[in-house]
Amino acid sequence: MQEQITTVTFFKHPTLSSRLWAFAQMGIGGKSLSSVTDLAFFKLMGTGAGKGFSWIPDFSSYCLLAIWKDVAAAESFFQHHPYFQTWKDKTTEQITIYLKATKVKGEWDARQPFQIMEMDGDAPEKPIAVLTRATINKKRLLEFWRNVPQTSRAIQEAKGVLFLKGVGELPWVQQATVSVWTSKQAMRDYAYGSKAHREVIQKTYARGWYSEEMFAEFQVVNIVGKWESKTII
Repeated sequence: MQEQITTVTFFKHPTLSSRLWAFAQMGIGGKSLSSVTDLAFFKLMGTGAGKGFSWIPDFSSYCLLAIWKDVAAAESFFQHHPYFQTWKDKTTEQITIYLKATKVKGEWDARQPFQIMEMDGDAPEKPIAVLTRATINKKRLLEFWRNVPQTSRAIQEAKGVLFLKGVGELPWVQQATVSVWTSKQAMRDYAYGSKAHREVIQKTYARGWYSEEMFAEFQVVNIVGKWESKTII
């Protein structure tokens, strides 16, 4: 049985011209990706300023999330496809995180695109990644964003978080975060131990902030490249 692989790639754009090109891809890049062999699902997304969740866009960084039939399909794209080579040529840094989904709750665009894999026996002590994604109820936008700063500060200060970036398909409305943790236990310690996080979760359901949401955990398989001149692991 072929094992589906998810990749999350971040690109850093140094110049105005490369940033304008990348921004344009948010609208037109889907055409190039739709024809890629063995690419089951993809999202081209912008990012938020800083390391965490932010309502201020970061026009220097962009993200491609992709779900592939298998590792070979992903590596073929990253090594040979002209569209990805164009992205690389316009950036100073790229980092790609290879992931296997181990737990998913909720939907993304009314579907659940990830194939759930069994976690390796010793994986609880290995790095994991978490994707949280939501479409925010437009009637609750201001209320939601007023509560974001405290949560963003809390996760940035959490022990065990190796990487954190806010991403989004539609500014202020369709938002997500990608985080990498030293272990599943480190992520759980934050999720259940952070007062700010618990309070926001309670408000999320009490106030009906989301019209659609997804939470996904992944086992980190490999990381290729650097971000801000550093390796994640």
